[in-house]
Amino acid sequence: MGRKLKCTVEEKVAAVEDYLNGTRSVSEIMADLSIKSTRTIRDWILAYQNGGIEALCPVTANHSYSKEFKLEMIQRYCRGRFGH
Repeated sequence: MGRKLKCTVEEKVAAVEDYLNGTRSVSEIMADLSIKSTRTIRDWILAYQNGGIEALCPVTANHSYSKEFKLEMIQRYCRGRFGH
């Protein structure tokens, strides 16, 4: 049997809100969603508390950088301004 598919945003939000409202414990959420690590649930809770629902949404787009930004980074690299 393979790994469980990732949880939806709705499942994550419901899990976090249930935990924060005292409806379900971390252990109950783990069992309900077939999650093996308490860390996963605790990360969701922290993300939700710091950034709301948006923090639980997957990042679907690649970051785009302007031509100017890219040139500046290349110039800094060439001048040795990134440090090692």
